[in-house]
Amino acid sequence: MLRTVEKQLVDFLPGGKYSKAPSKADLERTSFSHSTNLGCEHHFGDLDSSQKRRPNASMHHHTTVQLLKRNRKSLIHWLSDMPSNKKEEIMKKARKGGRVLREQNMNAEKEVEMEINRSMIEEKGNPQKRRKTNGLSEIANDPEEDYDCITNKLPVINEFSDNEYIAVAYQDQWYPGCVLKSSGPEAIVKFMAPCRRQGYFIWPAREDIQSVKKDFVLKRGFLPDCVNSGRQWYFKEHDEIDSLFRQYQNKFF
Repeated sequence: MLRTVEKQLVDFLPGGKYSKAPSKADLERTSFSHSTNLGCEHHFGDLDSSQKRRPNASMHHHTTVQLLKRNRKSLIHWLSDMPSNKKEEIMKKARKGGRVLREQNMNAEKEVEMEINRSMIEEKGNPQKRRKTNGLSEIANDPEEDYDCITNKLPVINEFSDNEYIAVAYQDQWYPGCVLKSSGPEAIVKFMAPCRRQGYFIWPAREDIQSVKKDFVLKRGFLPDCVNSGRQWYFKEHDEIDSLFRQYQNKFF
């Protein structure tokens, strides 16, 4: 936060462009400006609206539109009272200065992008996520005892049965699936995809078929309930499988 304040108020801090008390002439010259930040809030509101209407436009375009919009009446009045030769000279300078101003704005945008990239590189790495634990994993201090506690809850599989449902552990989550074909300690499994609601799964449009070893099976011998006219499937054992998966994840992944 301190870095942001220093960046935004650099011109008003000691040594900045506007750090000194303004003179009487400057106060008279800027007497038209607002004494509160309402004018600034209006500018930001107009800028936000302009960016929503034209999201691909450059900041040079948006600032130009805002300057003309806020000062159009005074600008038109100022130009209408100006002699034609003076007006032509002003327009010529404006066209020439517009190119220079656009180049300056583009360079400023590039500097902002480079600063964002530098700050992202300098940021410290994300803190390591704390793994979820339950009472069993906290109580079991002996690694061998912890290992036995988990393996005793896993199903004993000599061979898979075709068309049976199993829950398989992966690093991020457990997934249910149906055994299509078995071959000794491995099986070909057609997996389901999770829904937003916990315990609900669907068959994905693109089939997810993987080879699975018995060591990663958390549970077998259960059947899902068909819900929503066959669009979703609910596993009432999901709480039990979640608890077993957290223990399995802490120990083996």
